[in-house]
Amino acid sequence: MMLPLFKKEEEECENDFERWIYVLNNMNTFDRMPFLAKNAVFKKLAEIADVNTLTQAEKEKYDESLKIMRDAYATYKTAKNIGREEGVREGRAQGIKEGIKEGIKEGIKEGIKAGRAEECRGVAVKMKQNGLDIMLISQITGLSEEEINQLN
Repeated sequence: MMLPLFKKEEEECENDFERWIYVLNNMNTFDRMPFLAKNAVFKKLAEIADVNTLTQAEKEKYDESLKIMRDAYATYKTAKNIGREEGVREGRAQGIKEGIKEGIKEGIKEGIKAGRAEECRGVAVKMKQNGLDIMLISQITGLSEEEINQLN
């Protein structure tokens, strides 16, 4: 059963809304109906849905409800689009900030590493100039013997 809280039988339906719910609630039996019965269901649906059968007051209520529904849908779609655009802007701004922070951290690490390597080469040059053994300079500075031999 599609709508378990709706328990009325066809004869008990008092208005078009209840008749619509009844029809929707019993669509599972639609496939088992003979062709003429299906045709009758379609006729009944057409009668229920026929706006031309409404009184002027009912038409005004119907038109007003359509307007409210369309306005609500348009408002929803607009709000959704605005929210998505704001989210994208905020996400980009946050991503840029995080990217800058991460870039600065990486830059500092690379700068420190390059500075230490340069400092090691400077110390190695002084050691080499003072006649220390290349193997000993390599052990102290962490530079390869080949790198030390290339230093002036």
